[in-house]
Amino acid sequence: YWGTTVAGNALAKARIGKTMTREKAAKIVDDLVDRVKTVNSEPKSLFSVHRVELFGSFTDPDRQDVGDVDARVLFERRVDGDEFMRRTAAVAAAAESRGRRFRNPVDRLSFAELELQRYLRGRSARLDVQFDVIGQERPCLTAW
Repeated sequence: YWGTTVAGNALAKARIGKTMTREKAAKIVDDLVDRVKTVNSEPKSLFSVHRVELFGSFTDPDRQDVGDVDARVLFERRVDGDEFMRRTAAVAAAAESRGRRFRNPVDRLSFAELELQRYLRGRSARLDVQFDVIGQERPCLTAW
């Protein structure tokens, strides 16, 4: 049995490109936190975000230029069992009514979670987010 680490995943996904200022990176973090607050304040949301952890170059306070913002989001289901399945199916059905097509039942069942991830990423090319479910945490370098 083997597994990857947060540090190894970050290295594998490392990009060589222009750096950005700490101020711009801080704005990206602030925007992520705003999106987390929105998710957590929505009582009908299937998920809630438990914690956001930052790691990588942004966590070094001495660096004025950083490559990107590395974050890990730990989330959990607000409901389980039959209620979760019913609500997940409803989210997928609503997406299908808007024209979304799913390749298979697994894609349909995972759609709500993928939508959460897409929303939290916020279309930022400079934000690299890893998602973990509560109970499956891996150690991270710096918690935020």
